[in-house]
Amino acid sequence: MDAFGHKGPIYGGTQSIVNTTLVKYGITNHLSVQLHPEFFYKWRSTYGNGGGQPRVGDLPLDFIWRFVNPNESRLIPAVMLQSGISFPTGRYDHLNSDKTNAGGNGNYVFRAALVTQSTYRIAGHALRVRGWANIRKSVGDAEIHGISSYGTSKDFIGHAETGTSGEGGIAVEYGINQRWVLACDVARDWSYGSKVKGYNNAVDYVEKKGQGSGAWVVAPAVEYNWSARYGIIAGVSTPFWGRNTTESLSGQVAFDMVF
Repeated sequence: MDAFGHKGPIYGGTQSIVNTTLVKYGITNHLSVQLHPEFFYKWRSTYGNGGGQPRVGDLPLDFIWRFVNPNESRLIPAVMLQSGISFPTGRYDHLNSDKTNAGGNGNYVFRAALVTQSTYRIAGHALRVRGWANIRKSVGDAEIHGISSYGTSKDFIGHAETGTSGEGGIAVEYGINQRWVLACDVARDWSYGSKVKGYNNAVDYVEKKGQGSGAWVVAPAVEYNWSARYGIIAGVSTPFWGRNTTESLSGQVAFDMVF
């Protein structure tokens, strides 16, 4: 979808398989820390061709503070404040051919979020409602050499900064029984364009700012729990309206383990 929300074909797009692992540890009853490493394989699909290789993404580290405890009888949800930093562990410049092989953006990124969560009983079934709003902003910029995730050329030397971005949404989960759960997320994400400054061939000055983007996304899913500690959830996500974004259908599968 373009800047006006109009749809059009895309040729030679990028495909990817992403693996993320969310590790969360409770320090106290109200404070926890979580790590969210990401690994993926991307390739460029041009007339059915294109190669790629495994990559490590940037690494977010967040602290979560629950400052309001839930009270189901009084309809009070749990309210949590989440804050942390994403470390630039993914490769972002000195790329071989194009930005398809990039794994990160090279910036330290400040992250903050407000999350609410509540559980209710409806006709003997559990209904969980979760809402969130987050923002991500770069702390400083990244030094760039050559082809990078910012679309620079092989002779480029300079700096780049990822644009501020964020997301807000609501998620609903309805328990059919103790094992099966229906779920659906609806979210609105947005981002400002990245900023790039530097020189091509050490002579030609370059200064540009990318276009901002935004999209409404829906993600229905089905969850199956074979015990109180283990479960699996599978679904799809797709943007249904937006600007400067790619309309796609992405399958997602997650394994949950609590101990």
